[in-house]
Amino acid sequence: LGAERLVAVRLRVDGAALSPPHPEAVFEDELLWNAGDTSLSPSDFAARAAEELSLPPPFAAAIAADLTAQVAAAEKAARAAAKAAAADASPVEVSWQAHRRGLELSDRLLWPPGGS
Repeated sequence: LGAERLVAVRLRVDGAALSPPHPEAVFEDELLWNAGDTSLSPSDFAARAAEELSLPPPFAAAIAADLTAQVAAAEKAARAAAKAAAADASPVEVSWQAHRRGLELSDRLLWPPGGS
C-alpha cells in the first residue's frame, strides 16, 4: 500500500449510451477512492460492481473508464495546487509590541509556511 490519497468520485453510467445500448440499466455510485492503494484496480472494482449488480458486460469497461478518468483529473488538480502552494511559500513577517509598566518589548520574526 502507498500513501493514502483519497479522491471523491461520483460515477454514473447510463446503459442507453453504451454499445450495444442497455436502456433499462443505469449505474450510479458515490465513493472515496484511495488512489494510493494498488490492491484494487479500477478495472477490478468495475468488474466486481457490474457482477454484483448483474449489469451487462459493457458496464464494467464504462465504470472503469469513468473511475480512472475522475481519479486522474483529481490527482492532476492536486499536483497543480501543491505546485502553486510551493511557489507561494514565502515567509510571513510577524511582529509584536507590548508596553507594560514603562517597559517596551517588541520582536519580529519570519514565520515559514507550513509551520516548520
